[in-house]
Amino acid sequence: MLLSQVIAVLLAHPLSEPCPATVGSTPRISMWVGSPKVISVADDATFKLSPPEPVDIKLIKKPGPGRGAALLLVGVKEGDAVLTVESDGGVSRWNVNVEAADIDAELGIKTLFPCGTTMRWKFVKERVQLFGTASSLDEWMAVARSQREVPTLIVSGSLDPAVIAWTIGEANVALARVGLTRLHFVRDGDAVLLEGEVPDGREADFAKVEAEWREKLTAAFWKPKNRK
Repeated sequence: MLLSQVIAVLLAHPLSEPCPATVGSTPRISMWVGSPKVISVADDATFKLSPPEPVDIKLIKKPGPGRGAALLLVGVKEGDAVLTVESDGGVSRWNVNVEAADIDAELGIKTLFPCGTTMRWKFVKERVQLFGTASSLDEWMAVARSQREVPTLIVSGSLDPAVIAWTIGEANVALARVGLTRLHFVRDGDAVLLEGEVPDGREADFAKVEAEWREKLTAAFWKPKNRK
């Protein structure tokens, strides 16, 4: 993941508070390849990472004098390093450990979504979270496919209720189109039911409509299953 991409994500949220001090030992920072960490530091801070390979580091100045600064760390390679930060307030050190993680694969889920998607994503403790309201059935089906392909994906969004109503309405139009005007799909809470009985001799017509709309009706009522 590019450093500029991580910065764009982080600048939309408040910078983290300083890491808590660890009594009797050097504080430890654990990271994934591709994941960010933020450490608050003084305005005059300088830093050194030894060896430099496992982590990209950028110093970000907070707006306004005396507001402090922050170090943005992004894991780029598996390994261990020691981060040393010096300022007028003294010297601080952290042991940094970077482990492998397929974050890029998780971000690849974005390629599943249609153009104009209204869903958004962010990092939550080295996991990707999708949030917002899906404005089309295709978009919500992409959310479902994403969680199947990336089980650790967190989904906190939902499908626009108007889209659910539209999907049921279109399925009923399909029934009427083949002459099954006394059959109707109806919403019952978080499920869809069929009202009426299929007339004798019309089973094939109903089966055709059901096959066409089963996946879409199921997707309209799909609920995320987030792993802890």
